[in-house]
Amino acid sequence: MKKEQIAALTLSAALAFGISASTLAADSGPVNVVPTLISQQETAPLPDSVLYYGAISGISRNEKGNITRVQMTSESKGEVVLYVSEDTLYVDAGERSAADVSMLKEGAGLYVFHSPLMATSLPPQTSALVFVGNMPMDMGCPMYHEIEKVEKRNGETVVTTDNGGLELYLTDETEMSAYAKDGSTELKAGGHVMAWYGAVTDSLPGQTRPSHVMVLPEAEVQAPEAILINGEKQAYTYRLEDGVYMVPVRAVAEALGLEVGYEKADGVQTITITGKDSSAVVTAHSAEAKSGDQIKVLDAEVYVEEPGTTWAPADVFSLLGVSVAETADGLSFTK
Repeated sequence: MKKEQIAALTLSAALAFGISASTLAADSGPVNVVPTLISQQETAPLPDSVLYYGAISGISRNEKGNITRVQMTSESKGEVVLYVSEDTLYVDAGERSAADVSMLKEGAGLYVFHSPLMATSLPPQTSALVFVGNMPMDMGCPMYHEIEKVEKRNGETVVTTDNGGLELYLTDETEMSAYAKDGSTELKAGGHVMAWYGAVTDSLPGQTRPSHVMVLPEAEVQAPEAILINGEKQAYTYRLEDGVYMVPVRAVAEALGLEVGYEKADGVQTITITGKDSSAVVTAHSAEAKSGDQIKVLDAEVYVEEPGTTWAPADVFSLLGVSVAETADGLSFTK
């Protein structure tokens, strides 16, 4: 599942841009105002995916006629644009089998597991991981999980998932299948499954016994991938470090028309990225970024690589009103 799966594992919800450009454009207030954290939860582990249900209201295709995006609408969750790639999967819930792209039709009501990374465009945009259709009325949606650990306990196979928050107990009676006809049903850490189950215990971690588990194919990871600035592919690339998108600060900033300043005092290097209406200040070896009277906890620490390239989590640019989104073509920055 390439970038989509990787991003779903570890990219912070900070890339959902919890603050707006209009907020950042406001006066920073008196100098004695104590900085406030934008989120106290941004350092917490994120889910591997987010579940959305809605009806398809629009479909976009490329010059070859292949579907590249679908727009969906939901009364409870609003509209969303989902990028579709060759690694997007399709599951028939009722048949407990693989399906195909033909389930993407205007008006169709579908479940979709998507990346937690969402751009702040209207409607927001994200990458589709798995579409689920043909849902019987008496069945809950099969769930998409990353396998974090597989172990044997008292003759049962226990699969740990959801950042350690859920355990799937499998026995000889658990039906197993592979997404692909010639695919493997071997359970490996880092892989993904669809699991059909009902009740989950209130224990910590939660426990459940699936009636059926489908092992999904894993695409070969391709990294690094492209950086796109306002739709144009750049010569440089991002780095994926412990699941965090790291980008060269000056190269991305200047391509976006932003200014970058550096200052070193008492051995501490400070980097300031300045736009028309806002600025962001980061410090080497720190995971905090300051904008006005607000402090944002980044996905990882900023660092300087000799001879002088500063690498920072991509989400720092959200502080300057820049929309950052994972697309089928790479990591996209739009201003």
